[in-house]
Parts: sequence; C-alpha cells; structure tokens
Amino acid sequence: MASKGKPAAAPKSTADPIVEQLQRQLKQEGFYAGEIDGRMGDSTKAAVEARDAKKEQERKDQADAETRELRKKELEQSGKKTDADAAEAARRTKAR
Repeated sequence: MASKGKPAAAPKSTADPIVEQLQRQLKQEGFYAGEIDGRMGDSTKAAVEARDAKKEQERKDQADAETRELRKKELEQSGKKTDADAAEAARRTKAR
C-alpha cells in the first residue's frame, strides 16, 4: 500500500515474450488486430481459435479434394463413369 503523498508503484509487467511473438505472428497472418502486449487476453485467444479453425478447415478441404481424386481414379480404373462424366453425357444427349 502506498504511503500518503507517494503514488503506488506500478505493477510489474506481466508481458510474456512468447505471447508477444504469438501476437506478432497472428497479426501478420491477419487474425489479430490488438496491441502487442504479451498478455493472453480474450482477443489473443479469439485470434488463436480463428486461426486454428481456418487451418482445420483447410486440412479438411485438402482431404476432401484428395478423396475425390482417389475416387475418380478408382472409378476410371474400374471402367465406371464418375458422377461428373455421367452428368456430362446426359447433357450431351439432351443437346442432340
């Protein structure tokens, strides 16, 4: 407690250099617009969650694309038509 007439000492900084680095990275990636203060506050946590969600969606999209490509190759090797091939053949038949 401060004595009369003397201001209380400023609290020691709770800035964490690792959190500062994380905030800089999040800011560079466009997920964080806050101040680089080294504190794991709500906006930093939200930015981490947003980045993680985006990366997870990108992984799912990549896996879906790979699955579609594998399925297409399997169908081609078996001689069966893909859904896209069947739809194109139906459009050609209607156009005649």
